[in-house]
Amino acid sequence: LLTWDNVCAAASRAVSLPFFRILYILTAKDVTNLRSEPSTDQGQLTVVTQLSNGQSAHRTGINADTGWSRLEYNGQVVYAVSQYLTTVDMPQ
Repeated sequence: LLTWDNVCAAASRAVSLPFFRILYILTAKDVTNLRSEPSTDQGQLTVVTQLSNGQSAHRTGINADTGWSRLEYNGQVVYAVSQYLTTVDMPQ
């Protein structure tokens, strides 16, 4: 069962970077790599998928010091560079 607490708990176990807990719906400004860890050190090996403009993901955390966002996308916890993301305007 995917719940907010399960996503946050799994993310905390997987990555040692501290993330400020936050929840927004985002899309990519352009095609953006979604990674299994908040790092580009392993190059393409950590790319899980890509997010295109118009596709949405839930931001569950952000680390302003490193510039990474923690996201929930298709039931997975993934990471993306925050500057490549933008919030989605929700219909009123």
